[in-house]
Amino acid sequence: MKLKNNLFKIMYYSSGGGVIGGKSYENVNKAAITFVTSAQHYFPKMNAANMEIPQVNHIKIYVLTNKGRYSFDGVESEFTVEKSPWAELFYKGNEVITQLRLINAK
Repeated sequence: MKLKNNLFKIMYYSSGGGVIGGKSYENVNKAAITFVTSAQHYFPKMNAANMEIPQVNHIKIYVLTNKGRYSFDGVESEFTVEKSPWAELFYKGNEVITQLRLINAK
C-alpha cells in the first residue's frame, strides 16, 4: 500500500505546545518523505491502531492510510537498539521531529 506524505502539517508535543505549518519547509518535507518512504516497508508488520496513549517507556508509531490507522507499540528499547528491526523507522521519525524543532527555534 502506498503511503502519502500528508503528514507533519501540525505536530503536538507531549509536553505541550507544538509546530504548525512544518510542511512548508523544505527540510521538514525531505525528512517527512524519507520517513513515509521507510514506513511503507514496516507497514505489513503493523496492526490496526487503537488510539490509546502508549504506556510509560513505550513508543507508538502511527501510520494513517486510506484503509485506516495502523501502529506499532513497543518498549523504547525495541526501537532504539541499533539492531532493532524498528530502529531505522524510529530514527527517521526523530529526524522529522528535529527538523520541526529547528523551525520552532528560529
